[in-house]
Amino acid sequence: MSMPDITAAALEDFSERGERLTLAVLERVIARDPKLLNRFSEPRIQIALSAAQKGYGETGDEDLGALLANLVSEMISEPVRTHREQLLRQCVDLAPKLSLLQLNGIAVVARLTLKYYPNIVDPQTLLGALDEGLRPYYGSIPSDYLEYEYMQALGVWSERQVTAEAFGGKYTAYTVIHGSHRHSMCKPFRLDELPPEIVIAELAGLIQLTSPDSDLHLPSPALADDILESKRRDGFMGASREKKELTSRDRFADFVRKRSIDEDEFESVAKDSFPELAEFLETLTTSGALRFRLGAVGMMLADQELAIRDPEGKAPMSGYFVIDTNVNNGSRESGTSTTDD
Repeated sequence: MSMPDITAAALEDFSERGERLTLAVLERVIARDPKLLNRFSEPRIQIALSAAQKGYGETGDEDLGALLANLVSEMISEPVRTHREQLLRQCVDLAPKLSLLQLNGIAVVARLTLKYYPNIVDPQTLLGALDEGLRPYYGSIPSDYLEYEYMQALGVWSERQVTAEAFGGKYTAYTVIHGSHRHSMCKPFRLDELPPEIVIAELAGLIQLTSPDSDLHLPSPALADDILESKRRDGFMGASREKKELTSRDRFADFVRKRSIDEDEFESVAKDSFPELAEFLETLTTSGALRFRLGAVGMMLADQELAIRDPEGKAPMSGYFVIDTNVNNGSRESGTSTTDD
């Protein structure tokens, strides 16, 4: 085969891929709002579309094509020169410079540092939810710290300047999860274990059985904020303890927190009950992935990756904890919401 023939074949592949990507963008825009098709006449959209066509056309990678089509269609829905439009355009330029494993690494860091389960109060259920959410990424993220540094150079994130290691402590994947889910570390208890100063009748709605045929109880999700507040009452982070008459609810929150498992125990539960998850979390720790804090571009990429993997999802990452109210000690509820970090 002659060089002109090889060149012609490459150009044909490139052109055909560009057409496929354009059709994918059109499908997404029409599904959102057909009136947005008028924006294809705007130079900014044509420039972004050309960049996406080039990025996908060079490799033909279908995962990259889906991501770029999402990014361009989202950009078309944005007015000119908004913050979100600028981020989307930057992601269009950046996405082809990232491998699938690197994009997965961004998504995993986002899920571990921005995703939050307020309705889970015990470690076993929390680990089960994490195992379900992270399983698609097992064995599919970078294990080399240099790859994470490369992503930092692209502007995906910045390295955390101070972690617990600087003060002689640990900073692992378990540190991150345990620190953001202190209300999920509760050990089951029997009612006769409660201190006598706690009036059980005053705890309506704050205690639930672990199962109908068990005498073991757990606090309800409604106590999550109180558990965190009980830590502050003990002088957490140097906060002064206000002198006040503690209610049964306050005392119950103190009781629950003081018998919660620590980080080392949490790690042991993970290794015993969810060995594949534990191995994955070890990879995240040893690779240094969690030493990085996602910036706006990284969160946007994670947001779009989540949209591709879960098209029915309604809670974007962008700058917020994703509160998952669908998991509540093994049961399912409907609806998601977001809250400020």
